[in-house]
Amino acid sequence: MVFTISPPCTYVTNLSPFISTISFLFAFQGIILYKISNKFTSKKLGFFLTLLVSFSTILFSFSTEIYPDFVGGFFVLLIFYFFYFRQTTFFNFVIVGLSLGFLPILKSYFVLFPVLLLPIMIFVLFRKRCYNNIIHLSASFLIMILVFFSISVFIA
Repeated sequence: MVFTISPPCTYVTNLSPFISTISFLFAFQGIILYKISNKFTSKKLGFFLTLLVSFSTILFSFSTEIYPDFVGGFFVLLIFYFFYFRQTTFFNFVIVGLSLGFLPILKSYFVLFPVLLLPIMIFVLFRKRCYNNIIHLSASFLIMILVFFSISVFIA
């Protein structure tokens, strides 16, 4: 028996019920981008940046089909926001860990994000002496990876 790790498909086309889901991801990504840009720039510049990204032509081309690249970008932005700009709570680290574990499910080369980001995040938390948060982050990441591997074994 050969075990392979591959996402179920590269993109999904002509699914009108999921257009609302992708629109929700666009809107939520805009909100997260606005909050992140307000930390680095003024509110006016952050709003202009969010408008510029929200009405870019690349997002309009993504709006008719659900590509894993856009969803992966959304999860990376979500990880960045919840790890660096939110309070250190159990819920935030569970979201970060689950998002890191969900990335390799989308595309196989998204495995690079957890390989690069997880040691950096653990190092930052170790320097802050947040040992419980390291456990929360690692446990939620491992739970998502184990769920992914158990599903991929039954599919293959």
